[in-house]
Amino acid sequence: MAYIYTNGDRYIPLKDLEDNLVDLDDYCFDVDELMAFPVAELCNKGYITEMSCSGHAIASPHFKPYENESDLLEIQRNNVERIFADLPFESEARCACIIEDPDPVSGAFIIFKKQICFSQIPKGWSYKGRKLSIDIELTNNPLTYYRRIAEQLETLVEWIQTLQDAT
Repeated sequence: MAYIYTNGDRYIPLKDLEDNLVDLDDYCFDVDELMAFPVAELCNKGYITEMSCSGHAIASPHFKPYENESDLLEIQRNNVERIFADLPFESEARCACIIEDPDPVSGAFIIFKKQICFSQIPKGWSYKGRKLSIDIELTNNPLTYYRRIAEQLETLVEWIQTLQDAT
């Protein structure tokens, strides 16, 4: 996770917000770390984004609370392939951990706030509606995916650097 700070004129990618004593919520938005620089560069050229994702080769957990054993059995029945563990915490809450997304996001995308007519798009990418995207095949080795996505994000940044400022 990274952040993009804006003062209204400039967008600046930040690794984190540290222990800042100032509330920056009105001036920052979060973004996948691999997308921070490309998104900031697009915004600085006037191509304002609404959402982005760098793709995720590794699944995420989801904690589903339950109150009694029959609730847990129901969770287990509905999530047989995805159940990870029953996690009784040292509190009143009891949760089952489920692998949220058995099919991780296999590609990167950027959604712009408005439709833009680009004369060309980065090689390997597609643009439909307001969404610029690329699909990357997931393999059994997540590092292969991240290497491929990094190469495509490098192509994206090279393309962004050729764009004229939006009018």
